[in-house]
Amino acid sequence: MLLLLLFVVWCLWVVASTGHNALEAAAAGRPRDRVGASIMPAIPVFFLGFWGVALVIDHVAAPWGTRVVGGFHVVCGVVLLVDILWVTRRLRSIDGRG
Repeated sequence: MLLLLLFVVWCLWVVASTGHNALEAAAAGRPRDRVGASIMPAIPVFFLGFWGVALVIDHVAAPWGTRVVGGFHVVCGVVLLVDILWVTRRLRSIDGRG
C-alpha cells in the first residue's frame, strides 16, 4: 500500500511540475503546447528511495517508518492536489475561460 501511495504522490509531482511550466510559458507569452516535465528521477529514484527509508526505519522501529513516510506523502499529496487546482485555475483565467 505504501508503494502505491508513493507512486501516486510522485506522479502528482510530475503533473504539478508540468502545470507550473505551462503557467510560466503562458505568463511569458510562449506557446504551451511543448511544455513538460521529466519523470526522471522522480518516479524510479525518489519514490523507491523513500520506500527504502521506510523499510529501514520499520526494521528498527516498526511500524514508524511506514507511518512517517506515508504521513509525509499524504501531506505532500494534498498540497500537490491544491497546487494543481490553483495552476489550472490560473491557466484558465489567462485563457479567459475562468
